[in-house]
Amino acid sequence: MSIQSCTMRASYHRCRAHITESYLNGSSITEGMDPTMKGVKPEAAVVLIVDNGRIVIIKRADRAGDPWTGQLGLPGGHIKAGESSSEAAVRECLEEVGIEPHIEYSLGVFISHSREIAVEAFFATGNSENARVNSAEVKAVFTPLINSLADKGDAYVQPVFENDQIWGLTYRIVNTYLNSIDRVKNVRK
Repeated sequence: MSIQSCTMRASYHRCRAHITESYLNGSSITEGMDPTMKGVKPEAAVVLIVDNGRIVIIKRADRAGDPWTGQLGLPGGHIKAGESSSEAAVRECLEEVGIEPHIEYSLGVFISHSREIAVEAFFATGNSENARVNSAEVKAVFTPLINSLADKGDAYVQPVFENDQIWGLTYRIVNTYLNSIDRVKNVRK
């Protein structure tokens, strides 16, 4: 079965409904997603790591030419030639924070609104106690409890982030995951 995905632009609600339905039916989370993204080749990959109720969030290092410099995000980066998106997600996570993610499934392909780029997001588990900062790429690593994230409707805030917030593409990816577990597993209370 090939991985199909959904874009958060045109089919946000259909994507969330599909994730919920997939969990309820026991089928793959990516099976039968939005056909408008079928065949879209991701240029980058990120990994949403959950470890004992905590989520791994990075603050990107300040780098010239990086449109997301200094922002909060998920470990990840560009896919190299000959590399699958899941291989890129694992490689980038190891490079940036030293965590080996155990990928469970794809959350889908998302389009960054600020810089038209297709990004495949994966859900994974991993040991966040091993997190370390690669200062060339990451300024800080945060591992807040998932249920401590306060949703402002377009961003997540948490005291440990100080003045920063999870917004944009990262917000949509985290929101997709949280909505799926809220509805199906009632994990987040």
